[in-house]
Amino acid sequence: MSGMGEPLQGRPSAVLISCRGMNMDFGLENRVVLITGAAQGIGRETAKLFSREGCRIAIVDKNLELGQSVANEIGSEGRESFAIECDVSNTQSVVDAVGKVRRVFGGIDVLVNNAGVGPPFLGKRIVEMPEEHWDRMIAVHLRGTFLFTKYTAPLMVARRWGRIINIGSIHGISGGRLGFANYASAKAGVECFTKASSLEFAPSGVTVNCVAPGYTKTPMLSLGPEMESLMARQTPVGRLAEPADIAVVIVFLASHPASHITGATVRVDGGRAFYTF
Repeated sequence: MSGMGEPLQGRPSAVLISCRGMNMDFGLENRVVLITGAAQGIGRETAKLFSREGCRIAIVDKNLELGQSVANEIGSEGRESFAIECDVSNTQSVVDAVGKVRRVFGGIDVLVNNAGVGPPFLGKRIVEMPEEHWDRMIAVHLRGTFLFTKYTAPLMVARRWGRIINIGSIHGISGGRLGFANYASAKAGVECFTKASSLEFAPSGVTVNCVAPGYTKTPMLSLGPEMESLMARQTPVGRLAEPADIAVVIVFLASHPASHITGATVRVDGGRAFYTF
């Protein structure tokens, strides 16, 4: 295993290989994984890591061109994957996406609710915040998580096996920072929804967990070198997370060894929650 401060970017499969060396079977071969917001960042890295575990991947994203490029990359490694254009906040769009995955792959075993929005919907204090900024943040993060869970969970319940991993944020735990009220509220809702839905689905063999990343190097958090340097200094391990740091936790929560974990929120923040301002 790597040291705490060493990034996983470019070698995430090594982590799972070392786990196999300890006779840990992730039990994911041929599982069908649907990932929203999978065209870039954490979603893209998660899709690639699941594919290396032998999974079949549905890339769901509003940007079909970028999504297809990820599917092609996975396909070049000999794995099955295809891309779907979807607005996660629109009921019919979600129903259509779930239906297509079911037709192509025969079902859905793992759902990763990763789709999100950031700038330009961040940075306004509450009294200055346009209502559409609030609405959009809730629609994508919370409504999107609800809709995909609503239409995917029955497929898992019918098989009495499933994994749902929702992507929260440390801001949903801490309340965020100035200008993050809408984002923090939406992510806090995702965490609470995770707990509530875990209780509903636990008797049916479906686990529901939340991963709360800290500052992570993604296109959504592209704020320039000065801001990234500040964020790194505010993170006890001394660096921002790479998408692979988050992806490996998501894959673990979908695995057989994680079958007794449900309703949990796992912080992957380099100790950021303990930073003293």
